Amino acid sequence: MVCGEKDVRALDKERYVDLQKRILSMYPVKEAADCLGRIRLLDGAKEETLNTIKAILTTPAPERYAISDGTYYKRFAELSEQLPGEVSVKLVSETFGLEYADLMDEIGDAACAAARPEEKGDGASSPVPAMTTAAFFMADNDDRVYWWRENGDVVFSDAMENWLRELGGEYKSILHTHTLIGMDGETSLRRLVEELHRIENVFGKLYCFHTFFYEYLGNSDDPRYQAAALLLGDLIDRLGGELPQPDRENFITNREKKNSLPLLKMKRYLALLGNRELRHRVLGF
Repeated sequence: MVCGEKDVRALDKERYVDLQKRILSMYPVKEAADCLGRIRLLDGAKEETLNTIKAILTTPAPERYAISDGTYYKRFAELSEQLPGEVSVKLVSETFGLEYADLMDEIGDAACAAARPEEKGDGASSPVPAMTTAAFFMADNDDRVYWWRENGDVVFSDAMENWLRELGGEYKSILHTHTLIGMDGETSLRRLVEELHRIENVFGKLYCFHTFFYEYLGNSDDPRYQAAALLLGDLIDRLGGELPQPDRENFITNREKKNSLPLLKMKRYLALLGNRELRHRVLGF
């Protein structure tokens, strides 16, 4: 029910896992390490084994593929072509218990040169274009509520700003008129925990930021915090009723549900509570 700051990197677990897979597919470090482990398991840490691996690393493709007929040697040759020479040498040193610095002195220059052959044609490849944080996380700025700072790089859409103003109005109304404002701290805390549990039942794995949760622990009798929790309950009722529901003619996938506006709004409110600077701007505390 409560998450820490590190969890903000997983704005959407499915998208984050997909991003990890894409990165690992570009730099297959783990598979290359697995190949070396298999080689050591099958052939041992003999000098002959090491010499074959060194020859692979110091020979440019496609010649390196012909150095050994062994299945794992060939696969390592393919994978090492996709890695910087320094990384491949590091993997070898770790697998065979060698000193990385010594191995780099021995084959480092040749391995790096073989891994980065000179470009043919008119020069080096074009640099990788710059990418914004939002693009890297495949997230809209409206979903980066936790990162909002005054004069920062997160700029909300007009629709988001309007929604935040509406939240502020609802919050003030609850603070000044709700009959439960002023309840004792123990009752207030129990209600918050019940609402967080209800979020999981209605929306799935959405969590309150630990910064706000611990703040609430120390301020559960404060009307301002109680109003925020009561607004949370109202949002669960309202947004939960707006979630897309499957029927016989309209199958709703988990991805469609996760990307639905009601669920995103619930995420955004939880992030708002965890972002003190934005919470002060919108809710006033």
